[in-house]
Amino acid sequence: MEILFNYILKGIFLPPGGFIFLFFIGLILLRKKRKTGITLLSITLVTFYIVSTPFFSDNLIGLLETYPALTEKQLKKEHADVIVILGAGRYKNAPEYKGDTISEPGLVRVRYGAFLHKKTGLPIITTGGTGFAKSGASSEAQLMKQSLQEDFGIQNVLTEDDSLNTAENARFTKQLLEQHGFKRVYLITHAWHMPRSVDIFKANGINVIPAPTGFEKTGVPGGKLLDWLPSSLEGTRWALHEIIGRLWYKLRY
Repeated sequence: MEILFNYILKGIFLPPGGFIFLFFIGLILLRKKRKTGITLLSITLVTFYIVSTPFFSDNLIGLLETYPALTEKQLKKEHADVIVILGAGRYKNAPEYKGDTISEPGLVRVRYGAFLHKKTGLPIITTGGTGFAKSGASSEAQLMKQSLQEDFGIQNVLTEDDSLNTAENARFTKQLLEQHGFKRVYLITHAWHMPRSVDIFKANGINVIPAPTGFEKTGVPGGKLLDWLPSSLEGTRWALHEIIGRLWYKLRY
């Protein structure tokens, strides 16, 4: 129930839901408080434009990408026992695959997991439950395992199939680590998701080596006209989700 409630809150307050909410409030105010309504609608429109630009989203995401990519030197010096890949949703009812498979963000993480496996020879743990998928559906962890085996030829894969969020990823992975005697992990997730992931894994007593992938901020935005053209709210939504989520995790866990 808590997970469903969180999804509802995110839908209401994170972009674009928050802007739609403010827009309707502005329309209501126009009838009795025209000046206040116009002001609110104007602020909503201007803010909507700003947060939909690559300049804004890239810089906001850049604030979260505080863990650098692993180097060859680190891989030789900082040894772990296992690679943990955090789930990133599913591509539902994929017609070309005749069923569910991993999402695009999930594939980014799985590919880097395969890369680290080839570098280190370590076993892999994939994480993620079924979420709100239909009854009998494979877990995200199982879908990632399937990709590792079929697409990358990696067989040494364990799964954590019950988690519904990052906090549960950490808690249930801890149990799996203890069962197999793993002490230290390479933790794979997107660079913007890594700060919250490291926080909660460490809070569960897991010794973590951050192994971020999927960096969004790879250049210096603002120098081109395209950086100021509205394009998408996706980057801003993910960044705000992580910023708020990290604060919530500090209070909740």
